[in-house]
Amino acid sequence: MASFWNLLKSGFNYLFGLIFSVGPIKFLIFTAFYWLLTKLFDIAKAILGGVDYLAGLPGLIGGLPADFLFYLKLFRVDIGLPMIVAAMVVKFTIRRLPIIG
Repeated sequence: MASFWNLLKSGFNYLFGLIFSVGPIKFLIFTAFYWLLTKLFDIAKAILGGVDYLAGLPGLIGGLPADFLFYLKLFRVDIGLPMIVAAMVVKFTIRRLPIIG
């Protein structure tokens, strides 16, 4: 019975050591990475802010046939496409991190 308690104690020590040693370090790294990306995004937005690349997009969508728009709405492309693009951006970003990817 003593070996069971020693095994349980060893497991808890391992888990608490992992949580309290690696967790805060990763939290600080990801917080700094998030802060850096938000600042870089703000800088890029300020640089590219004068140029509106999507100004003609409503006219392009308005020119599509009604049948095509019906299927876009049916397959919920308005929700799915941003999800796919966001997932691809996150995948690309994570694969570029040497610590994680």
